[in-house]
Amino acid sequence: MTVEEAKEEYGYDAEQMCKNLCYLCNANDWYCPSDCDALAWIRNNYEKAINRLAELDGDYVEMFRRIKRHNWK
Repeated sequence: MTVEEAKEEYGYDAEQMCKNLCYLCNANDWYCPSDCDALAWIRNNYEKAINRLAELDGDYVEMFRRIKRHNWK
């Protein structure tokens, strides 16, 4: 997946990307009433996140796992 394809699918800015990824998440709304750590990281590092998502071929679950595992804050 290219960066442009990732931007088309997940959003052209951090706000739109976070909204789309939050919508795709399986967690209940009561479980996460505010942004999780992964979404907070994406808001601050949109370019890194969209490039990583393109490298992972759109696998946002793996991207979330890597963010949690490496604690990229």
